[in-house]
Amino acid sequence: MKYLGALEARLMSNISNCLKDYNVDFKGPVIVGLSGGKDSITLLLLLNKMGFKVIPVIVDLGYKNFDAQSIASYISQFNLVAKVISVKNPNIIKRLSCSTRSKVLSNMQFLASPGGMTPCSACSQTKRSILINEAKRHSARWIVFGHHRDDFLTTVLKDYFINQYYKMLGSYDAERFKLFVRNTYIDLCQLNCMVHKQLAATMALRLSLANRIELVRPMMYIPEVDIINFKKISNIKAFGSGCAHEVFNSGQIIPITKREIVHYDLRRRLQESSKLGHSILAIALKSLDRHGRLRSNPRAMRDLILPGFESNNRLFAYT
Repeated sequence: MKYLGALEARLMSNISNCLKDYNVDFKGPVIVGLSGGKDSITLLLLLNKMGFKVIPVIVDLGYKNFDAQSIASYISQFNLVAKVISVKNPNIIKRLSCSTRSKVLSNMQFLASPGGMTPCSACSQTKRSILINEAKRHSARWIVFGHHRDDFLTTVLKDYFINQYYKMLGSYDAERFKLFVRNTYIDLCQLNCMVHKQLAATMALRLSLANRIELVRPMMYIPEVDIINFKKISNIKAFGSGCAHEVFNSGQIIPITKREIVHYDLRRRLQESSKLGHSILAIALKSLDRHGRLRSNPRAMRDLILPGFESNNRLFAYT
């Protein structure tokens, strides 16, 4: 319990420092996008303990193995009431604005399409649209997601590896990309140069949405291993995403998107060198301004920079 107290205090300190460093002031209600995974549950519990007025919202996209009610029931033991919003409920869709409704319906149609594709972007955009609508209902300025430090590292490294891969090998093949990532040395000087030239960037800490609503990722300073340890020591129950596009082998997720491939390889590298994470983050943060917003978005320019890159292929559109 003593170690739990110290770990919890460090995690809350990391969040406080992140908010302070990038001028984020959580006044009023904070909408917490709750997926049921270890990251979003950890963020919810920490923000609640820090005294913020949190409103957990679960967006149910209708995946067969996603049990939103079980997540809400679990959260209730912490004296928190999670709101479940089912996108397949016609009454929910009717309450959306015309533009939001059109976007959500288009994305839902794409999510339901066959072909074994992994439409991460459509899923993310749909959840974000619903959360924006919920923030408006509560007059909330802030929406928070549970991305941690390693997610920020993954994003900038994905840019690094994609640039290297397409310049050397051209057309994309998942297995070949997986081998390429595993066998490619991360040259920190080159990564720093790419960030400086706006060829690579991390994800935004803050993102302006609609009606002065902002998306914030407060766990940028928290390594994933700390969240894993917090989950174990606190006996936090985590739930699967229920994503119909995840591929498993012996209970383990097989990485198939570029992001997953880079993320799982990063885990291996961080186990070999914990200092690597600090070095990459220091470089990645140079792509953010003092408010935590992206200085530029190199991912929007890939089709112009990289030969053979298909920017309109939504199979790997999530950034």
